[in-house]
Amino acid sequence: MKRGSELALLLGLVVSTATCHSVPPSLPDARDRVRTWVESGAYARRLDAVVAPAQRRLDRRADAVERPALVLDIDETSLSSWSYQSDHAFCYTPESFDAWVAASTPPAIAATLELTVRRSAATWPSSS
Repeated sequence: MKRGSELALLLGLVVSTATCHSVPPSLPDARDRVRTWVESGAYARRLDAVVAPAQRRLDRRADAVERPALVLDIDETSLSSWSYQSDHAFCYTPESFDAWVAASTPPAIAATLELTVRRSAATWPSSS
C-alpha cells in the first residue's frame, strides 16, 4: 500500500472512531453550556488570554513601522452581541439583528478596549 493511502486509511479510522463515541449536545444543552460559559466569566477570561499575546506583539512591533494601524472585527471582537444572542435564543436573523443594533449600544469587549486604548495612548501618533 502506498504511504499516502496508508495515511488516508489511518486518518479515516481515527476520525470514524472519534465520531462514533461522541454525540453532539442537543441545541438546548448547547445553549445552556454557552450561557454558563459566558455568565461564569470563563468567556471573558478566554478573551483576556487571546488579547494578551496580541498586546505583547503590538508592544514589540508598533515602533518598527512608520504608520501603525490596528484593524479589528466588530461583532464579538470589539463589541459584544451577547445580549442579542441571549435574548434571541442564539437564533440570528438579519432583521432582528439590525433592529437590535439600531435600538441599542452594544458594550465594548473590555480586553479589546484595553488593547486599543493602551496602544493608542502609548506610542501611536494622534490622527490630528
